[in-house]
Amino acid sequence: MATKKRTYGNFYRLLALLPSGEKEEWIARATGGRTTSLREMTTIEYGEMTRAMRAAVDARKNEALNKLDLARKRLIAAIGGYLEALGRSGDDLPKIKAIARRASGKEEFNKIPLDRLNSLYNAFKNRKTDLLTVKEVDLGCPVKELQVMLEEAVAEEDYELAQKLHERIKEITE
Repeated sequence: MATKKRTYGNFYRLLALLPSGEKEEWIARATGGRTTSLREMTTIEYGEMTRAMRAAVDARKNEALNKLDLARKRLIAAIGGYLEALGRSGDDLPKIKAIARRASGKEEFNKIPLDRLNSLYNAFKNRKTDLLTVKEVDLGCPVKELQVMLEEAVAEEDYELAQKLHERIKEITE
């Protein structure tokens, strides 16, 4: 009777998905330190090790999904707050997602990567702060005109002009 040769493809696929892919560490842990060789492992040890590796991979994926979910919620809140600072309704979820998609250049809200979600969150949070700061300033007509122009530029998503107007208002008020 021929013995079936064991392949280790599953182990190496899982190992590549883990951040600290130390082959010998996984094997030693699974065998209680008896060996660091895949070939010297029993079938039971190998099965338990790959199940533990799969659990570690799944936990890592869940952590990444949780970070994405939190970042999406933060961005929605930031855009909602920004819209309210403009005097608009900040609870229209489809509108908020459309703004986020346009700002990110993505077709789908859930396709926006984590780093872009975080940068957009900061951008909208800063814009809201800028709008509220500008609304509090009352130094006369030139600043009020610039404030109106700033709000219009932001509403039209002309962020380059908005930044210039914001800087000009800052110069006048300091």
